[in-house]
Amino acid sequence: MRIILLIFLLTFKLAAQNDIYHQELAKKLDSEEVFPWGVASGDPGYNKVVLWTKVNPNFATKNSKVGCIVATDSTLKNVVHSSTFIANADSAYTIKIHLQNLQENTYYYYQFSLGDKSSVIGRTKTFARNPKEVNFAIVSCSNYQVGEFNAYGHIANRKDIDVVVHLGDYIYEGLLYKPESKRSQKEKIREHVPEGICYNLKDYRSRYAQYKLDEQLKKCHQLYPFINIWDDHEFYNNLNEDQMKKSNSRFQAGRQAYFEWLPISDASKEHIYRKFEFGGLIDLWMLDGRTEGRSAQVKFPSDEKWEASDRSMLGKLQREWLLEGMKNSNAKWKFLGNQVMFSSLKSKMVEKRSPGAFMDAWEGYPYERQMIFDSWKENNLNNIIVLTGDVHTSWAIDLTSKPRDLDFYDPKNSKTGIGAELITPSVTYFNADEALPPIVVKLIKKSFVDQKVNRHVQFADITNHGYMSLNVKPDVLNAEWHFFKTIKKKDLRLKKAVKYSIKADENILTRD
Repeated sequence: MRIILLIFLLTFKLAAQNDIYHQELAKKLDSEEVFPWGVASGDPGYNKVVLWTKVNPNFATKNSKVGCIVATDSTLKNVVHSSTFIANADSAYTIKIHLQNLQENTYYYYQFSLGDKSSVIGRTKTFARNPKEVNFAIVSCSNYQVGEFNAYGHIANRKDIDVVVHLGDYIYEGLLYKPESKRSQKEKIREHVPEGICYNLKDYRSRYAQYKLDEQLKKCHQLYPFINIWDDHEFYNNLNEDQMKKSNSRFQAGRQAYFEWLPISDASKEHIYRKFEFGGLIDLWMLDGRTEGRSAQVKFPSDEKWEASDRSMLGKLQREWLLEGMKNSNAKWKFLGNQVMFSSLKSKMVEKRSPGAFMDAWEGYPYERQMIFDSWKENNLNNIIVLTGDVHTSWAIDLTSKPRDLDFYDPKNSKTGIGAELITPSVTYFNADEALPPIVVKLIKKSFVDQKVNRHVQFADITNHGYMSLNVKPDVLNAEWHFFKTIKKKDLRLKKAVKYSIKADENILTRD
């Protein structure tokens, strides 16, 4: 209830003067807290991390001096950094600090202050240069309207996570994209601010302000560094290059708000795709499959442009950066943080109901996808893990370019694989059983795991919300899907977890 009360209290007095909030949110903002959005950290490395906070505009002046201290102990006595920064309306009173010269594999504690008022104490961690293991929490698709953010709350309560990887759709810019049935309308449990669709900077700022007041999300940010990438709903649905040009002011508004509100390095403003290194254990490439040259989606596979060589999701520069980087990587595991499903998927039932169902995914860009597979093969790469969000469902899929070629791929023969695609469920946004009748859901799932057409699909769940965690060691990767009993209220109770593993150099998934 605290978050609801806070949202319904936040001020209209100073917000009306500041033109940084949508009017509807401004009337609900009135808090005694100077830092009601808490603190966050992100984009960590061996010796660096980005720290973030936001000042309540009610306590801000034209140029507010915000202090920050960083220490190696939770009581903030062993201070290793102290500085002062200016918060003003230009950045919606957000502050980002790019810390450098830190020690590897070290927890750091930090706190912001304005006058005699202080934020909560945050905790972050730098990477180890020679890690024995790394633990990830993987999340995606958190729509405020349709559920409580129990996934964030559960991650916050864990003791074993090194970093949270968010694969996009951190916010949702619009209305509920789901059938207008009585069943689907029941899924809405919280109202968006503003109530409608985000079009301008005030709208997008208001939407982030609402999301980041969520107590479970705040706690998760407070305790763990995040690595974020955007998908489409940080801007608008099914974003592509043509849409960006047609609605450039809207795109730029969403982009500005994203960099203001998330603990992401400002160096990413040129290109948000970037690489993270975890010693010789993992190289992680975070991809931008939306704004770096994505061609417009075709509506159907029958479109003559579907397999055209000039159609791209990544754009030439990003694709070359990725393939060259993977070619030269010495890391044991090679991870891709990716928005949409990479693997080919067939379902006569789904395609009959919606012929273009897979066209926003990599299935809609087969030529470029094959270029990537060919590069991996030419360079004898393996231990490749594609991490995916977007589809609101959970999957474990053997990574292969020809899943239906019996002479090319055998799910029992490790020599025919190159890794796996692991797909995290949505934190909250709708999945199959919230949009379709139970009998249809059952038949669709059956079609997805049909071994005659989808032999590479080892696991599919299309009805549960939650998140995925990974434990990565030199010899094995363990993946676990955590599903919640409900998202209609704050409730951290889990259903039985699903676990898969993949041994290094064996390149095929096995269920634990």
